[in-house]
Amino acid sequence: MGKYTSYYLYQKYEKIGSQDWTPVYPQTLSVYSDGTESGSTNIKSDNDTACGYKPSTEVQYRWVKLNPSTDYICDNCELWVASGYICDNGDLYEQLNEQNFDGKNWYFTGTKKKGKLIEENSKKCTGDTGGTTGDTGTTTGSTTGGTTGGTTGGTTGGTTGGTGTDTGTTTGDTTGSTTGSTTGDTPSMKVTYVNGRTKEFTGLTTIYASTDSNIKNAKEVIIGGSVKGIYQKAFMGCTNLTSVKIGNSVTDIGEQVFDGCSSLTSVTLSDNIDYISYRVFANCSSLTSITIPNLVTGLGIDAFSKCTSLASITFPIGMTYIGQRAFDGCSSLSSVTIPNTVTEIETGAFGYCTGLSSITIPDSVTKIGYQAFYKCSSLTSITIPDSVIELYNESFFMCSGLTSVYIGNGITTIEANTFDECSSLTSVTIGSSVKTIKPYAFENCTGLTSIVLPNSVESIGVGVFSGCSHLNYITVQSSTPPTLGKDAIPTATTTIYVPASSVNSYKSASGWSTYASKIQAIP
Repeated sequence: MGKYTSYYLYQKYEKIGSQDWTPVYPQTLSVYSDGTESGSTNIKSDNDTACGYKPSTEVQYRWVKLNPSTDYICDNCELWVASGYICDNGDLYEQLNEQNFDGKNWYFTGTKKKGKLIEENSKKCTGDTGGTTGDTGTTTGSTTGGTTGGTTGGTTGGTTGGTGTDTGTTTGDTTGSTTGSTTGDTPSMKVTYVNGRTKEFTGLTTIYASTDSNIKNAKEVIIGGSVKGIYQKAFMGCTNLTSVKIGNSVTDIGEQVFDGCSSLTSVTLSDNIDYISYRVFANCSSLTSITIPNLVTGLGIDAFSKCTSLASITFPIGMTYIGQRAFDGCSSLSSVTIPNTVTEIETGAFGYCTGLSSITIPDSVTKIGYQAFYKCSSLTSITIPDSVIELYNESFFMCSGLTSVYIGNGITTIEANTFDECSSLTSVTIGSSVKTIKPYAFENCTGLTSIVLPNSVESIGVGVFSGCSHLNYITVQSSTPPTLGKDAIPTATTTIYVPASSVNSYKSASGWSTYASKIQAIP
């Protein structure tokens, strides 16, 4: 492991009585310079300033009273909510609402509980159904509409009781929605729920997970107006969400914003975002296509991981890197064209893309990371351009459909297990700069019948061709016998061709002498 390159800490704290603040369910991720990760057992420091705050000294969790004039908590709540109170079986309670601290701001989680008992069998709790329905007008309508609809609908519905259902619905929804949408502010967010109802939010600059406590029932979301950012996990796990449109006012989308939105099929992103961060669209298993905005320069870790229906990606010209596991498990991807501005394809970027049959790696790429194309079993050919100088181990491991490989002249080392288990591989062209072939680089390439090693090769590692049961001919062009690791050449090999002037040198060289009877001059 190398030094830390990234460190994430999500730590909730609570205090009971006179106790000190103590941690609750820590969720941590540490990313090291070599790409490896560790979880919560490797906490660097609870007080690390890199986390943006000092969790052990700051309150991370609290219950607060609702301020009904500014704080909206509930839409279609199970319990009737009005003016900061909760009605339960006719009893009136003070409403307490959970807030969490994100390192900068307190935000509502949408979780609520009953606080102090205000009044038993309260008159305010009669006609609950009417009250609830009437309050819809308050929320739906903005400014003028909210005032008109909420006041008329809520008052009439709450007072009337049994008949308040009809009165509250009609007055609150009709007056509130119509007046609000006409005379209110431009919506910051418009939500359409699975039941067909809509709701508009105004005056927002940032959207949090708690902005709409009923967001799990959202079907369609439109974001714009005054919104600049969408905070981490804002729509995480919204399994009913099918469509999202993000206007150009938005410049920042946080981590895991749409993670687990398994019904999401349509996404329009802001033209003004420049980065798609950690797991933003992970597990969006119904998403079929995505157009990445032109300003985006990179894709974060697991950005589209497990988007199993994703078949089409449009990359912007100007993007420079594809992050770790960005498309991991995107099994419906069949063809990918990477723009000629990308320089790095990171660890596992296209791992487990089992449907990927064609990919073009441009001359701009200098690095192909560890397991970058791991188990891309439909990939048939690959050309690694001369620009690539770093080809990490297992980068094409278990690409069982791969038949043809061209390794460009920028590569000096073929790392361990790079083409291990590429059982259909029949044609390999190795560039003239390769000096070292690491252990098991071509292990179990059972379809390989012959291979030529250029005169630049100085070292052949342990088991490089082990399990290559049909590798009959190996041509080594170097006049000086390369160092040869144990079991590098399979027993199936019948002939080893070397320069005529070096036949005797090979037959007597350490490691090669074992194969003396098979060594012949290149025809």
